[in-house]
Amino acid sequence: SRKDAPLFQNDEALKTVGGASYLAELQGNFVSIIGAPDYARSVRDYYFRRELILLLNEYVDLLHNQPGKGPLEQMESLEAELGGLVAGRTGVGEPQPFLASIDASLRQSEAVLNGDGGLLGLGTGFGRLDNIMGGFEPGQLYIIAGRPSMGKTAFGLSMALAAAQEGNPVLVLSLEMSHQQLATRALANATGIPFSAQTRGPLDRLGWTQLTDTRAQWANLPLFIDDEAGITPQKALMKARAARRKHGNLKHL
Repeated sequence: SRKDAPLFQNDEALKTVGGASYLAELQGNFVSIIGAPDYARSVRDYYFRRELILLLNEYVDLLHNQPGKGPLEQMESLEAELGGLVAGRTGVGEPQPFLASIDASLRQSEAVLNGDGGLLGLGTGFGRLDNIMGGFEPGQLYIIAGRPSMGKTAFGLSMALAAAQEGNPVLVLSLEMSHQQLATRALANATGIPFSAQTRGPLDRLGWTQLTDTRAQWANLPLFIDDEAGITPQKALMKARAARRKHGNLKHL
């Protein structure tokens, strides 16, 4: 047929496809190029929602059909599966083109050129240490080692507080000390009032005022302490992921 021929020859032909209202609906549902990214994100989100539903349904079946398997083991397995699903959604862990790696390196060098460099990651709160190591870089493992009673806990808490005071959510997993003991040590480090004075005395009114003033300064810090003892690395990962979902992107110490 000719290009300029009408799509419908008469009103009866138009009615066979639903009439003018149907054509208006088609026009209203037209996907423009401008809205394409939003539609693509919607398709992606529906895909991951479907994957999540399938995964959860699978574990419901496993809980019913494998009652002999411990619930903690099931939870750890599910957490690992969910972590893989989240990684796939955010692109974490995907291979990167070498050029993208070069560009990331050059962005760091450009920051140094413009006087914005120095810290590659999260500040430790100790200027000399930051100058040596450039702060805590994402994805790296840092170990604080030393003999007993050498100040490792106080040092680690100081870095956690420094990160939290910069607005970074921080999770501390303590396998030995309770959360109250850690808080008492942090207060001792900040005020100079010894741990023993806070727990056994003597403590005067001035010292009490220093403690309460410090508490007020720390009231809104995004710092969280989990003191469950004897947890496995997998359970520590579960706790970190749960806290991240609730409080945002965490810095783990």
